[in-house]
Amino acid sequence: MIDNASLFNNLDHLTVKNKDNGKCFTKTKRLDRIEELLMNSSFTFMKKAGLFYAFSQIPFNDLNDDTLIISSHVDFRKGTKKCFSDTTGKKKVIGTYDNSATNAAIVELMLHEELPKNTLVVFTGDEEVNARGAAAVVNFVWELGINASCIVLDVTEEGYKAKAAFSIENAYCDDALLRKVIDWMVKQDEKYFFVPAEEKQKKNELVVQMLPKEYVSDTVAETDESEEYGNKGIKCFSFCLPTKLMDPDGRFAPDNDPEEAMHSCKGLKIRRKSFVGYTKALAGLINYLNVRGR
Repeated sequence: MIDNASLFNNLDHLTVKNKDNGKCFTKTKRLDRIEELLMNSSFTFMKKAGLFYAFSQIPFNDLNDDTLIISSHVDFRKGTKKCFSDTTGKKKVIGTYDNSATNAAIVELMLHEELPKNTLVVFTGDEEVNARGAAAVVNFVWELGINASCIVLDVTEEGYKAKAAFSIENAYCDDALLRKVIDWMVKQDEKYFFVPAEEKQKKNELVVQMLPKEYVSDTVAETDESEEYGNKGIKCFSFCLPTKLMDPDGRFAPDNDPEEAMHSCKGLKIRRKSFVGYTKALAGLINYLNVRGR
């Protein structure tokens, strides 16, 4: 079972800078801590590559077409001057949580949940620039000769006002996978949100018929690693944690750019309840989609 104290300790512990130059990692403080936390877990198979670290419970060569990739980027936006985590709040926590929050969530599941054996967890670099870490993962999976699907983990602004625990975004997949995801979504007790990958997806029959209008965003999703995976032929969608910008005008963001407000050194705000709900929902979704890998 998920340990709430452990989850928030992970969040504090992993909110440190990890850097790359678009070719390889140049600072691995967060990755080193992830590796340390997972030392005694069931994820004993590990591959360190230039722009990703991969973990599995079975030998990589034993993975097959039922494999579900969980991709959570570890790079820290260049130009963000301060990295911090304050989890002392009773209802909300604040920090530079893009993307240490989802790093902490999946690590918690790797430590305490019985995830399917066919779960391949990757921590990627260069997401904030060219998504070369995701591209490297695709090449790795191709070398293994498997036809995997992927869930990208990231933070989002979407769904926070609605007090959603999670948001499904950037669904670059066929209708068969989209139907399975929506089937799972509508059965959840947690509040959720759906953000179309592009304008035409708003009119997708599954979205229109299966999701309440108030749970579907009027805007399209911000680009993330899902687009890279999708463009390279891997069925993919993002499972995002709703957050609130502490500096919406971006006055303390890189280059004082409002479009970089997500990366402001003033950080993001996350509801404690939502973070726990997000992590539990992620466990449920992974197991729902990957039952044959158990």
